Amino acid sequence: MSSKNKNDNDNFASGIWLIIIGVIALLVMLFDVDLVWSKLFELWPLALIILGVCIMPINRWVRVSIVTVLVACGCLAYISKVDSYKYGYDLGVSSGEFGDDSNSNSSVVRRYDDGDVYSQSFCESYNKVLKNAEVKVEYGAGTIKMLGGCPNLLEATNRSDFFRQDMSVRYEDDKAKIRFFGDGEVVTDVKKGTNRFELALNTEPVWKFDFEVGACNAELDFSDYKVSDIEFESGACSVDMKIGTLCNNTKIDVETGVSKIIIRVPESAGYRIKSDAALSKKDFPGFEKTSDGVFETTNFGDSEQSVVIDLSCALSDVSVRRY
Repeated sequence: MSSKNKNDNDNFASGIWLIIIGVIALLVMLFDVDLVWSKLFELWPLALIILGVCIMPINRWVRVSIVTVLVACGCLAYISKVDSYKYGYDLGVSSGEFGDDSNSNSSVVRRYDDGDVYSQSFCESYNKVLKNAEVKVEYGAGTIKMLGGCPNLLEATNRSDFFRQDMSVRYEDDKAKIRFFGDGEVVTDVKKGTNRFELALNTEPVWKFDFEVGACNAELDFSDYKVSDIEFESGACSVDMKIGTLCNNTKIDVETGVSKIIIRVPESAGYRIKSDAALSKKDFPGFEKTSDGVFETTNFGDSEQSVVIDLSCALSDVSVRRY
């Protein structure tokens, strides 16, 4: 390819990214479309497709036509995802899916700290009747950390100069469903870029976790908890996850973009890994490949504790380490 053609392609690609950023800004400002980072990062495969089209040696007008269609489809997909994000949960609550929350004893304390950083504390008292609990964490970008057990059902903090969190707790018989989500209040004058969410839970119930986050650093030590399910969905991220021996059957589902993922698991348990990790570095010491994309330990199916790990990522560094 000549130097002139290469420069033309570089200029074309740069122009396309400026157009995409401008389109997103117009959607946010003119059409009352919320900017939800976690949903925006879900469209990362579209960025790879557009980049590929930009560097293909085809007629410029063909490229323009293809990219225009892709950008339009991406905008429609994003709007649809945001609408589902905004309204789907509330519709579920109004239909009675989560039961009555009239006995919720939650408290939220908010204050400004260090001038620009906004601090929030969340607490919900524990009822011994609870046997199972689910927690969903929706967060834009920053650091998310799991702490050790606490006497309450939950104790959490959020320190940010950008994101405001809210919490809901719903009860149904011996189950609790907890959700942390953005409260719609966003500060646009970001000065420090401080975003940190920390969560501690009661160790008695059997827990299901669901993380839906943007670009983040996730420090997730679940070793103090009985964990039946973990779902983690993110864009670009760094994840260090650890599980313990307190639950006999655990399912872990990780879906990310370009990421570094470390999952630490007890050596005594039996494991199966289902890996769809395109163009990724995989490190599974002590595992045997049993079929395409499937890796197992020799004691899977025979050990008292079984763990199934489902990995879906691209251009990532993935490691499962036994301790």
